[in-house]
Amino acid sequence: MVIDHDDTFLGVINSKDLTGRKVLSIAQQRNQARSNLTVEDLMTRKADLHAMPSAMVQLAKIGDVLGTLKDLGHQHVLLVDNEGVLRGMSSASDIARDLHIPVNILQKAHSFKDIFPIIHEYLEMTA
Repeated sequence: MVIDHDDTFLGVINSKDLTGRKVLSIAQQRNQARSNLTVEDLMTRKADLHAMPSAMVQLAKIGDVLGTLKDLGHQHVLLVDNEGVLRGMSSASDIARDLHIPVNILQKAHSFKDIFPIIHEYLEMTA
């Protein structure tokens, strides 16, 4: 989780964000060296994450949570209480690591501006 100096939640970042194609893609888009990118450049912002009621997740099966993450095309989902206060986060990579199973979440475009980085990443993977 990424927080600012006031402990305000800003977003999330994972090792794949730091070592994967996302780094190369963003560096190329901005015409910057990879070493000059910041966590803010690479993180998934809070506004781009989906949230689920934590009470709902407590009763859900792991397969249901993974299915939701796959449907959303996100690696993470926020867990909030009835007032919308952040109570935690569920991560596909944490589930995969804990259960010793492979989990592949394909990123999905949720807006027109999301399409270009996804296409760029796909083209890099198939090159």
